[in-house]
Amino acid sequence: MKGRTTMIVDEKAMLIVISGPSGVGKGTLCKMLLEYDNRTVFSVSATTRSPREGETDGIEYYFVSDHDFLSM
Repeated sequence: MKGRTTMIVDEKAMLIVISGPSGVGKGTLCKMLLEYDNRTVFSVSATTRSPREGETDGIEYYFVSDHDFLSM
């Protein structure tokens, strides 16, 4: 079949990256995706910034020192 492309996706290995500037709704989008599909998991990133109101270490981010971040 000339000109036709078939893509097979292993759902267990799909990686979705949500990226954007602060305040655009990345967290809201991630929350909606997690609620929509129970196969979805959230990968917690590390940051050197201080937690914002309502954020919990190990849930939204791992809040670490500059030194610890660089040693990772």
